[in-house]
Amino acid sequence: MNSLKNFIIVSNVFCAGLFAAQDTSLLSNKNATAETQNLYRNLWQLMDKGIMFGHQDDLGYGVNWRMQDGRSDVKETAGDYPSVFGWDVMNIESGGKGPIDIFSFGQMKKMMEDVYNMGGINTVSWHANNPLTGKTAWDNTKGSVKTILQGGENIRCFSTGWI
Repeated sequence: MNSLKNFIIVSNVFCAGLFAAQDTSLLSNKNATAETQNLYRNLWQLMDKGIMFGHQDDLGYGVNWRMQDGRSDVKETAGDYPSVFGWDVMNIESGGKGPIDIFSFGQMKKMMEDVYNMGGINTVSWHANNPLTGKTAWDNTKGSVKTILQGGENIRCFSTGWI
Protein backbone atom coordinates (compact mmCIF):
# COMPACT_ATOMS: atom_id res chain seq x y z
CA MET A 1 0.00 0.00 0.00
CA ASN A 2 2.89 2.39 0.69
CA SER A 3 4.07 1.94 -2.92
CA LEU A 4 0.65 2.94 -4.24
CA LYS A 5 0.53 5.93 -1.88
CA ASN A 6 4.01 7.03 -2.99
CA PHE A 7 3.05 6.58 -6.64
CA ILE A 8 -0.04 8.73 -6.19
CA ILE A 9 1.95 11.44 -4.42
CA VAL A 10 4.67 11.45 -7.09
CA SER A 11 2.05 11.43 -9.85
CA ASN A 12 0.23 14.37 -8.30
CA VAL A 13 3.45 16.34 -7.90
CA PHE A 14 4.43 15.55 -11.50
CA CYS A 15 1.01 16.60 -12.82
CA ALA A 16 1.00 19.76 -10.72
CA GLY A 17 4.37 20.62 -12.23
CA LEU A 18 3.02 20.14 -15.74
CA PHE A 19 0.06 22.39 -15.11
CA ALA A 20 2.31 25.10 -13.68
CA ALA A 21 3.82 26.10 -17.02
CA GLN A 22 3.65 25.24 -20.70
CA ASP A 23 6.61 27.43 -21.67
CA THR A 24 9.97 25.64 -21.72
CA SER A 25 11.63 28.83 -20.47
CA LEU A 26 9.95 28.03 -17.15
CA LEU A 27 11.61 24.62 -16.79
CA SER A 28 13.34 24.25 -13.41
CA ASN A 29 16.65 23.50 -15.15
CA LYS A 30 17.56 26.48 -17.34
CA ASN A 31 20.20 24.28 -19.01
CA ALA A 32 17.76 21.52 -19.96
CA THR A 33 18.83 19.61 -23.05
CA ALA A 34 16.96 19.99 -26.32
CA GLU A 35 15.58 16.47 -25.80
CA THR A 36 14.22 17.42 -22.38
CA GLN A 37 12.61 20.55 -23.77
CA ASN A 38 11.06 18.51 -26.60
CA LEU A 39 9.69 15.98 -24.12
CA TYR A 40 8.19 18.80 -22.06
CA ARG A 41 6.50 20.36 -25.11
CA ASN A 42 5.27 16.96 -26.33
CA LEU A 43 3.71 16.17 -22.95
CA TRP A 44 1.80 19.45 -23.10
CA GLN A 45 0.58 18.70 -26.61
CA LEU A 46 -0.62 15.25 -25.56
CA MET A 47 -2.31 16.38 -22.34
CA ASP A 48 -5.79 16.79 -23.81
CA LYS A 49 -5.65 13.59 -25.87
CA GLY A 50 -5.99 11.09 -23.04
CA ILE A 51 -3.97 9.20 -20.48
CA MET A 52 -0.48 7.88 -21.05
CA PHE A 53 -0.08 4.31 -19.84
CA GLY A 54 3.26 2.86 -18.80
CA HIS A 55 4.73 -0.60 -18.24
CA GLN A 56 8.03 -1.71 -16.68
CA ASP A 57 10.41 -3.77 -18.86
CA ASP A 58 7.66 -4.06 -21.47
CA LEU A 59 9.91 -5.12 -24.35
CA GLY A 60 12.11 -7.41 -22.23
CA TYR A 61 9.77 -10.11 -21.05
CA GLY A 62 6.17 -11.03 -20.44
CA VAL A 63 3.88 -13.96 -19.77
CA ASN A 64 5.67 -17.08 -21.01
CA TRP A 65 8.23 -15.20 -23.15
CA ARG A 66 11.59 -13.46 -22.83
CA MET A 67 13.57 -11.23 -25.19
CA GLN A 68 11.54 -11.62 -28.36
CA ASP A 69 12.12 -8.63 -30.62
CA GLY A 70 9.09 -6.34 -30.80
CA ARG A 71 7.01 -8.43 -28.41
CA SER A 72 4.95 -6.81 -25.66
CA ASP A 73 2.18 -8.15 -23.43
CA VAL A 74 0.57 -4.70 -23.53
CA LYS A 75 0.57 -4.66 -27.34
CA GLU A 76 -0.82 -8.20 -27.47
CA THR A 77 -3.67 -7.41 -25.06
CA ALA A 78 -4.43 -3.74 -25.79
CA GLY A 79 -3.46 -3.52 -29.46
CA ASP A 80 -0.64 -1.00 -29.04
CA TYR A 81 2.54 -0.44 -27.09
CA PRO A 82 2.42 1.61 -23.89
CA SER A 83 3.40 5.29 -24.11
CA VAL A 84 5.80 5.11 -21.17
CA PHE A 85 8.42 2.38 -20.71
CA GLY A 86 10.12 1.94 -17.36
CA TRP A 87 13.63 0.54 -16.83
CA ASP A 88 15.63 -0.08 -13.66
CA VAL A 89 19.43 0.11 -13.67
CA MET A 90 19.74 -1.97 -10.50
CA ASN A 91 23.22 -3.53 -10.15
CA ILE A 92 24.93 -0.93 -12.33
CA GLU A 93 26.89 0.29 -9.29
CA SER A 94 28.39 -3.13 -8.71
CA GLY A 95 29.42 -3.75 -12.30
CA GLY A 96 26.68 -6.30 -12.89
CA LYS A 97 25.90 -7.55 -16.41
CA GLY A 98 22.35 -6.33 -16.14
CA PRO A 99 19.58 -5.27 -13.82
CA ILE A 100 18.00 -8.70 -13.73
CA ASP A 101 18.94 -12.06 -15.14
CA ILE A 102 16.62 -11.65 -18.11
CA PHE A 103 18.57 -9.04 -20.11
CA SER A 104 21.85 -7.14 -20.04
CA PHE A 105 22.46 -3.39 -19.83
CA GLY A 106 23.43 -3.49 -23.50
CA GLN A 107 20.10 -5.09 -24.39
CA MET A 108 18.31 -2.56 -22.19
CA LYS A 109 20.01 0.29 -24.04
CA LYS A 110 18.84 -1.13 -27.37
CA MET A 111 15.26 -1.50 -26.09
CA MET A 112 15.36 2.10 -24.82
CA GLU A 113 16.54 3.22 -28.27
CA ASP A 114 13.67 1.25 -29.84
CA VAL A 115 11.20 3.02 -27.53
CA TYR A 116 12.68 6.41 -28.43
CA ASN A 117 12.46 5.61 -32.14
CA MET A 118 8.79 4.59 -31.68
CA GLY A 119 8.08 7.97 -30.07
CA GLY A 120 7.66 6.49 -26.59
CA ILE A 121 8.93 7.85 -23.30
CA ASN A 122 11.64 6.05 -21.32
CA THR A 123 11.85 6.39 -17.56
CA VAL A 124 14.77 5.13 -15.50
CA SER A 125 14.79 4.11 -11.86
CA TRP A 126 17.67 2.79 -9.81
CA HIS A 127 17.36 0.36 -6.93
CA ALA A 128 20.93 0.94 -5.76
CA ASN A 129 22.54 -1.42 -3.29
CA ASN A 130 22.83 -0.14 0.26
CA PRO A 131 26.05 1.93 0.26
CA LEU A 132 26.81 1.14 3.91
CA THR A 133 26.36 -2.63 3.90
CA GLY A 134 26.58 -3.54 0.22
CA LYS A 135 23.34 -5.50 0.55
CA THR A 136 20.33 -4.99 -1.71
CA ALA A 137 18.28 -1.80 -2.04
CA TRP A 138 15.78 -3.30 0.37
CA ASP A 139 18.30 -3.30 3.24
CA ASN A 140 17.31 -0.35 5.43
CA THR A 141 20.15 -0.44 7.94
CA LYS A 142 20.12 2.73 10.04
CA GLY A 143 22.69 5.33 8.97
CA SER A 144 22.97 4.19 5.35
CA VAL A 145 21.74 7.42 3.76
CA LYS A 146 24.06 9.53 5.92
CA THR A 147 27.06 7.84 4.26
CA ILE A 148 26.16 9.28 0.83
CA LEU A 149 25.50 12.85 1.97
CA GLN A 150 28.15 15.58 1.81
CA GLY A 151 31.07 14.50 3.99
CA GLY A 152 29.91 10.87 4.14
CA GLU A 153 32.35 8.07 3.47
CA ASN A 154 30.36 6.72 0.51
CA ILE A 155 29.53 9.96 -1.29
CA ARG A 156 31.81 9.01 -4.21
CA CYS A 157 29.60 6.01 -4.95
CA PHE A 158 26.69 8.24 -5.91
CA SER A 159 28.58 11.11 -7.49
CA THR A 160 31.41 9.88 -9.73
CA GLY A 161 32.59 6.43 -8.74
CA TRP A 162 30.05 4.05 -10.21
CA ILE A 163 28.59 5.47 -13.36
